[in-house]
Amino acid sequence: MTQQTSEPRITGAAVLLFEAREAGEMPRIGWRYDGVPLGATEIIADQGDSTAVIGPALAAMEGVNPEHTAMLCVLHDLSDPRTVAADQVAAAHPNVQDVVLGAIAEFEDDDAPDARCAHDADKLDCYLQGLRLLRQRHRVEGKIRRCREALRAASARRMADADETIDPAQWAARPAPRPGHALSPPRRRPPAIMNAMNTRAAPTPYHRPSTGRLTGAHRTAPSLTPLGTQLPERA
Repeated sequence: MTQQTSEPRITGAAVLLFEAREAGEMPRIGWRYDGVPLGATEIIADQGDSTAVIGPALAAMEGVNPEHTAMLCVLHDLSDPRTVAADQVAAAHPNVQDVVLGAIAEFEDDDAPDARCAHDADKLDCYLQGLRLLRQRHRVEGKIRRCREALRAASARRMADADETIDPAQWAARPAPRPGHALSPPRRRPPAIMNAMNTRAAPTPYHRPSTGRLTGAHRTAPSLTPLGTQLPERA
């Protein structure tokens, strides 16, 4: 049975965490206006993860606060599924309300340098996704052009130009070392560990365990039946 905490503000913040987790699984529906089916697009969490990397990178190149830019990139998407951020945090702790609503307001105001980098990160992520979809033969040239034109920071525009010339799989190639900085070789496991891994016995397969039953304050352990055992027929 669910127990209600005696601190309503903590409960309100906990509810926000559940909504944030569920909202992250929702697809980004904007691409369907460009003719892309939902099955080919990313979910909100994918975009949030990407901008949380792009934003600090842009901020570092633009000389603004990378940590604050990352926070704006992550929190502004909370209002994407419902666009009523004030309702989402109304029952939460006042400090939580200040942080979430303040970040969303700053992002939407688009005035501070950190917010401009966060906006560029949002558009640059959309640009990268457009390039990916274009290589999958989706006709998203218009979306790509609009995202490129919306970039304002010089570093964001240079990154977009570089991304357009990069093959999607090129990120996996090991970079060339900088002058005077040799790349360290890949780490190898000690021979003793490798031998133990190679000689480890395979686990005995089991049927899915039956669900244990509650008996008063104690739970019976579920039984495990090895494969190959003749199971009794159900009456």
